[in-house]
Amino acid sequence: MSRHTPTVVYAREPIPTSGPSVFIAGPTPRASGDVPSWRPAAIEELAARWTGEQPLTVLTPESRGGVRAEHYDDQVGWETEARAAADAILFWIPRDLETLPGFTTNVEFGLDVSSGKAVLGAPADCPNPERNRYLVYVAQRHGVPVRDTLADTVAAALDIVAARQENRLSAERQIDKVRAAAAVVRLGLEQLLAESKDTAGPAVRVEILRLLHRDEDQAAGVLGPLGDIVTALSTSVCTGEDTEDVDLADSVNPLDEAAAYIQDYAGQRIDRARQALEDHAQEAGQ
Repeated sequence: MSRHTPTVVYAREPIPTSGPSVFIAGPTPRASGDVPSWRPAAIEELAARWTGEQPLTVLTPESRGGVRAEHYDDQVGWETEARAAADAILFWIPRDLETLPGFTTNVEFGLDVSSGKAVLGAPADCPNPERNRYLVYVAQRHGVPVRDTLADTVAAALDIVAARQENRLSAERQIDKVRAAAAVVRLGLEQLLAESKDTAGPAVRVEILRLLHRDEDQAAGVLGPLGDIVTALSTSVCTGEDTEDVDLADSVNPLDEAAAYIQDYAGQRIDRARQALEDHAQEAGQ
């Protein structure tokens, strides 16, 4: 399979939980009619235009092999979940009140117009374009892209998919950076705890132990206090004894890069942690 070949997921099939995806919404031909579906052309256009590194998943409310759902709730429930899971929702509405009325599509568009994921395709050459005017008005009011050809609608939808994928990757990189910094800070604290056995007061050592017993995700959430504890312990938590022979700086130097990130990430938590450490240091020196 080429990286550009989409994976088509039909109605009531398992919905992937990761990777780029687009839901193709719009009127579905009646099972008893002879009107062809517009969705195969949309899928071909998506395949031709997708250039992402990961395979694109196309979620379609049509049934594989034309086998419709036995229960209405099963179909509606799947469509609702699929639209919520998709990175983009491509609405293509070639309105024809006789064969493709799209009444349910109107409601779905109203539900999704504020999602930040919708694109509206309203072709001017469909049999009843006047019945799309209100949807176009609502779309424009909410900043939803409006296009009048299937190709342009697909392109706009894929722009949304690409942007959301980039945001997701950026968030994942941020999380990785936070966790890496947490691991470095944890190592520094462990070293500092061992080296400050004779210099740090019991209250400070208890605080270090408490923070070290957090799991990785919890530690990432308190990076500010952790980073400041490392810095503060290296300069101000001694009990008044001579510490010239205790080289705490060796424990802090490897944390410089992480500390710069922590300072930016933690904000006001640094100040609160510093005050807490000063209080601990005063208690330890009494």
